[in-house]
Amino acid sequence: MMRFSLLFLSAFLILLIAAHAQEKEIKNDIVETDSIRKGIYLSFREFKRNSPSNTNEFHFLKTSDKQVARGALPNFLYQVDSLGRRDTITHGIWGFSTGKDIYKLEEGDTIVPSYYTKIISVGRYCYYEDHLIYSIDAGGLLTGSPTIKRQKQIPYIININNGRVFRLEDKLMRSILEDDPEVLAQYKAEKNRKENYGKYIKMYSDRHSEQVK
Repeated sequence: MMRFSLLFLSAFLILLIAAHAQEKEIKNDIVETDSIRKGIYLSFREFKRNSPSNTNEFHFLKTSDKQVARGALPNFLYQVDSLGRRDTITHGIWGFSTGKDIYKLEEGDTIVPSYYTKIISVGRYCYYEDHLIYSIDAGGLLTGSPTIKRQKQIPYIININNGRVFRLEDKLMRSILEDDPEVLAQYKAEKNRKENYGKYIKMYSDRHSEQVK
């Protein structure tokens, strides 16, 4: 019985040590951290430091592509105060984290409402894609459908060192990759460059973490 107890205790300690070793480390650096803190970022600095200052309860709601094509808001964020009141957030923040995914606010105006875009990769250059909904005049060819709505994917990057946002296109991509001949060569040989911008930005960022300040 004593031997069984010792074996059980040993096994328990081994599992405890293994679980502790696998714990994700939380750092005040969005690039280096293993775990993203949940909350609302009031500024780019809070995002970069993985330190959202607004940790109130919040909910993020997304609509389907079909609903968006019909004119619905792509998504929206609202927080709940101590009295249970809901407040939709359309301006005044940088973005938020669910603890798993990160979203950046795209502030709208009286014509185009505010919405949120998902950050696809984080590194020397953070990559995300904006999905623009636009209308095409069908010229009356489609019965009951004078216009057709289409979605256009627009790639963007965020310079992690200063928070500046740039629309990504071929010339800028080449400029970024020029100090890494190996990745640049792969990019030049790529047949579908526009569809793979995110792939090369992540590849470059992973190889050049020393550039992060």
